[in-house]
Amino acid sequence: MLAKNTPIPSIQTRIFKMTEPNQTEVLIRILDGEDDQEAAKCVELGRFELKDLPARPDLIGRIEIIFNLDANGMLTATARDIVSGKTAELQIAYKNKMQST
Repeated sequence: MLAKNTPIPSIQTRIFKMTEPNQTEVLIRILDGEDDQEAAKCVELGRFELKDLPARPDLIGRIEIIFNLDANGMLTATARDIVSGKTAELQIAYKNKMQST
């Protein structure tokens, strides 16, 4: 989500689809790697779950994830199910190759 040399602080938002019909939970993995790099070759920085979601048969884009990297290098990932409003969050002390401006 956050490209190399992204100005800091930065906030990025993206919508993700469910991977299976009637899912009631989602595992969110925060990875560090190069653009277009396979997930298996990335470094996992952390993971968290969004649980107790209402089951739906469709695979609509309903999981909004906001990545907020502050000036102190703290990365906060907040996941929200757009259908139910349920949220989960993970904070990571993130100091990497990104440049401050």
